[in-house]
Amino acid sequence: MALHLLTRHAIVLTGLALLATIACAKPATSANPALPDGFKDAKAPDIAAVGYVYVKQSGPTVIKAGAVPGVTADLSVQAIQVLLGADPKDTAVAATFASASEAGAAKGFVLAKDAPVEPAVSGNMLAFGQGNAQWTASAVAGLRDGGSIPVSTKFTVAHDLLKYFPEKGPGTPAAVALLHLDGSYLASMKGRSDMAALQDALSKAKIGDIAAVVYVEQPLVIDQDLFGNKGTGGNSHPAAIIVGQTGYASWAVGGLFNTIASAAGLKETQGGGKKVYRYGAEDAPLKVLVANKGNLLYIAVAEDQSRVEKAILSVVR
Repeated sequence: MALHLLTRHAIVLTGLALLATIACAKPATSANPALPDGFKDAKAPDIAAVGYVYVKQSGPTVIKAGAVPGVTADLSVQAIQVLLGADPKDTAVAATFASASEAGAAKGFVLAKDAPVEPAVSGNMLAFGQGNAQWTASAVAGLRDGGSIPVSTKFTVAHDLLKYFPEKGPGTPAAVALLHLDGSYLASMKGRSDMAALQDALSKAKIGDIAAVVYVEQPLVIDQDLFGNKGTGGNSHPAAIIVGQTGYASWAVGGLFNTIASAAGLKETQGGGKKVYRYGAEDAPLKVLVANKGNLLYIAVAEDQSRVEKAILSVVR
């Protein structure tokens, strides 16, 4: 009897110890995740916003003549910043070109698009926006003036997720996105048939903030009709990694992940020898793989199967 009780206590204690270990286990972090040059010093305007995107490649982003209607010469974009308002329609952009003349040429195109606020040119930077006129005016002015709050401070929760990104990703980092998924953004996803399942999964997973990094093998070149959705990456072969932290404890996610996966239409598969989940059909133009580590969800996206596997394996090894 004593041995039996001892055995039961040992099993209970072992189980509790294991549970504590799982609950306290954290995914590996990186002291120096690979991010685009200049992002660490980026600043945003001091206005209400739920998201921020920073784009800067190792070389300029070339927009070929004809890719933007009315622009007859190539444009070289050095860096891009995008601010997203609480209303999904509110967007402000600041693009830094190779020269003031290129910024002026791009301004002519933006004026033709009936922007609610006149685009602002400051040297070789062009700032413009769409959406609510009052918000757009403040956002455009703030971006034009270089911002006033470090992005790391304004988007603290999403920015903190960057520590879970690899020091060596599937290519050269070209863009970073930080987003707080408030009700408006989730609702806008639900209104689109292609995003409804993803919205349902994000809601069930209680993901409130996400961070994403886009990697390329070569600088992106846009050589077709950009606004006709025919832009091409050329030989850049972009791949994206998205990280979101669930609202559940690490030990609970394992049991809930099947529910989350089912809600999103995920199918279990293998990626580089690891168990991951596929979103969409195998022959879909975009390959999407999903995995979890602790209470983090990782999503990798690329056009090529080998690229998407390389991306997911860079964070879940």
